[in-house]
Amino acid sequence: MITAGRACGAAFLLAGLSFGSLAWAGPQTPRRDEPGDERPAMVVALDWKRGPGAEGCIDTAALEREVEGRLDRRVFGNAMEAHVFLRGQVERHETDYQAHLSLVAANGHTLGERELRSDALDCSRLDESLALVIALAVDSLRAIPVTALRVPKAAPRETWSARLGVAAVASVGLLPRPGVGFGAEVGVQPPAFWPIEARFTVGFSSHVEQAGHGADIYAMQGQLATCPLAYGSTYELRGCLGAEIDRLQATGFALDIQRTPVGWVVGPVAKLEATANLGHTWGFTGNFSLAVPVLRDRFTFVSEQGQELLYEPGRAAVLFGIGFFARIP
Repeated sequence: MITAGRACGAAFLLAGLSFGSLAWAGPQTPRRDEPGDERPAMVVALDWKRGPGAEGCIDTAALEREVEGRLDRRVFGNAMEAHVFLRGQVERHETDYQAHLSLVAANGHTLGERELRSDALDCSRLDESLALVIALAVDSLRAIPVTALRVPKAAPRETWSARLGVAAVASVGLLPRPGVGFGAEVGVQPPAFWPIEARFTVGFSSHVEQAGHGADIYAMQGQLATCPLAYGSTYELRGCLGAEIDRLQATGFALDIQRTPVGWVVGPVAKLEATANLGHTWGFTGNFSLAVPVLRDRFTFVSEQGQELLYEPGRAAVLFGIGFFARIP
C-alpha cells in the first residue's frame, strides 16, 4: 500500500491531487511541450539520497530518466544553471519506506514539500509514484516565470591579492659549480591580469682557479615573471615567462683590475611552478626555471701571455626552487 502525506505549495499540491486521483481516474501524464512553445527552459537540479536500508531504492540517474521520460523533455541540469532545486531522501523505517521531497527556488523560496510512504517489502514499489509526483510538480512550475525563480547574479568584485614567501634555490650554469642560495618570493594577482611573480636570492658562491690565478665568485639572483598559464586550485600548476637578472662579483688575486670585478647576467627565463595550497592562507611551492642569458660578462686575469679568461657564465642556467608562502589577504 502506498499513501501520500500533506502537500505544501502550489507545485506539490497539484502533484498530490493528481496522484491521489489515480485510484479512480486512471493513468495520467504530465503535459508535454506543444509545438511552437517558446517558454524559456526550466532547469531543475536533483539532489537525491538513499538512507540506510534504502540502498535498493531507485538511484539518481534512474529517477531523472523516469521523470524526463514522462515529460518528454530534459529538465535536470547542474546546480549552477538551476532555477529550482529538488531535494529528496528515501529511508527505511520499521514497517515502511518513507520518501521526503522538497522544492526550493534558486532565490531560496520553498515552493513545496511532500512525503510518500510504501509498506511494500520491495522499495521499487515507490519508483513509479516518485517519478510521477516529481514530473507533475516540475510540470506545474511552467506557470511560474523563470526569472522569478533565479537569484540575480551579482557582478564579482575584483580585488588584488598577494603572497609572500621564503625559498631555497639551487643553480646550475650560473657559477663555475652548482650552488645554493636563499631568498624571498613575492606574488601578486591583479584583478584583470595574469599573476606576477618576483624572486630575489642571495648566498650563491663558487671558487674558480686557473694557472695559479683564482677567485671566489658570489651571485645575487633576481627574477620577474608573469604566468599566463594556470591550472588547478588547491594544487595549481603555472607556466611563467619573464626576465632573469643576476649580479656576479669576484674577489681573488691576479684579476685584471682594469675591468670591474662585477659582472651581469641578463636574459629571458621560462618557469614551471607547482603550488600546494594549505587552506586559504598557507602553501608550498616548487619550481623549475630555465634562463638563456643574452648578456654574460666575463672575468679575466692578466698573465705573461696577456689577458686570459678566468670564468664566463654558461649559455643557459637552470634553477630549482622550493618555498613556503603566506597569502594576503
